[in-house]
Amino acid sequence: MNDIDREANDEAKIAEDENEARADELEQPTEEPESRLQRFARLSVRWLAGILIVFALGVLATVFVLLQPTRQDLSQTRAELEQANQRITELEAEVERLSTFERSNQKLSEDLDTANLHITILRALSDVNAARLALAMDDPASAQVHLTKTNQTLQELEGLVDANSQDLVVSMQDRLELALSEIGEDKFAAQSDLGVLSTNLVQIENTYFTGQ
Repeated sequence: MNDIDREANDEAKIAEDENEARADELEQPTEEPESRLQRFARLSVRWLAGILIVFALGVLATVFVLLQPTRQDLSQTRAELEQANQRITELEAEVERLSTFERSNQKLSEDLDTANLHITILRALSDVNAARLALAMDDPASAQVHLTKTNQTLQELEGLVDANSQDLVVSMQDRLELALSEIGEDKFAAQSDLGVLSTNLVQIENTYFTGQ
């Protein structure tokens, strides 16, 4: 009796297990087969993701390739700018030096012109006074020799003085010509004209060199 009961219990347990298995199968959802549209969408998403990844990598590579020369160009440009600024500084210093030199040369040129003016006045005055001395010693021939280059000296003097003194220099040239014509005939008149000429030369000298 006991064996029969055990077999009955075993069969009941087996039946119970089979019922639970059938219940689990009924509870699990049935997977539907994938449609062509779903498969196409899934593949499209994968392709799109791949394309985006490749595109992103391409952008990064392009940026790197373009940015690297740009950095090099920037460094080169910065170096060229520094060189240009250095050259500008050097040129500014050179301009200042040349400007100082030019001002110095201008001053030297003005001093040279002043010295030439004074020398020309003194040379003409020396000729006239030497001729006056020769006439005083009754030597008209020597007086004419002393005055040989005086007319040329007065012409040079005309180009050295300013406009206010040029008329006086022109009148001295006329006075010299008159004195030369009088030396052989009237030494007293020549002496008088040479005296006026000497006074005029001293007047011009005082105008430019008083106090020197």
